[in-house]
Amino acid sequence: MKTIRLGTRPSRLAMAQTEMVANSIRKLGYSVEIVKYLSEGDSDLRSPLYSIGKTGVFVDRINALILSGEIDAAVHSAKDIPYTIDERLQISAVMPRGPFEDALVSDMPLSMMPPGSTIGTSSLRRKYQILYQRSDLKVVNLRGNIDTRIEKMKTEGMAGMVMALAAIERLHLDVRYWPIDPEKYVPAPNQGIIAVVSRNGSEASDILSRINDSATYRDMMVERTITQDLRLGCSTPVGILSRSSGRGMRILAQFFSMDGSDMIMFDQHIEDLHDIEDTVSYIRDNIPEEYGYNL
Repeated sequence: MKTIRLGTRPSRLAMAQTEMVANSIRKLGYSVEIVKYLSEGDSDLRSPLYSIGKTGVFVDRINALILSGEIDAAVHSAKDIPYTIDERLQISAVMPRGPFEDALVSDMPLSMMPPGSTIGTSSLRRKYQILYQRSDLKVVNLRGNIDTRIEKMKTEGMAGMVMALAAIERLHLDVRYWPIDPEKYVPAPNQGIIAVVSRNGSEASDILSRINDSATYRDMMVERTITQDLRLGCSTPVGILSRSSGRGMRILAQFFSMDGSDMIMFDQHIEDLHDIEDTVSYIRDNIPEEYGYNL
């Protein structure tokens, strides 16, 4: 294999992230062909993501092209990959994790927002996090690519919008923004991680394994394991973050009730991945039944 065909969405962020992967592959001496495809999530830019009612809207259509042989691998934001994918596929590599925090694009931080100010986001998690800390604000649905969202924020009179800090930095956006405290606003599982999916046992998978960042992969698997074992979908108002801490890992998990009226936070430490099941069991046993999760 001399050339690896990478599939990606056509958005500026997806292309920037794919170029990061492509540059790492080129350093190994291989050529890269980047092929752009629209995902299902690109076809509906109005509905809130949590209302679409299914997972994988940004990845499934492109992953299918790996199985059909049209591409060798697909580059995704890891947080968009469902916790179960076709058994013939695998996450073969991840790039070193970027910033995992959210950020508020605005002229002022959340703490200084006047009561009644409007914030845009399509994430139920972000909506509930904001309203839990600032119930006097208004949160509205904001979909579209990043440039479209920024323009809508300005033209529709919003005081700000929430997005991933990694996206701002990777696109070198010329906007004023304020990083949001991840201790209070725990990010989505795998936020800030770029993942590459390929066919199990393929030559492309072997090549991609050489660019894999092991520390990021470990954090990704901790967060994905919790998500999978608790059967959490992308529309659930949950934040999960794993970070190396001393000899082990620190896990922050933030769960909101389905109506957003209440929140519970978990702060756990584990030595390695073998201990993750104890953490999952502890979380499962301590989520109030009235939160509405089917655990």
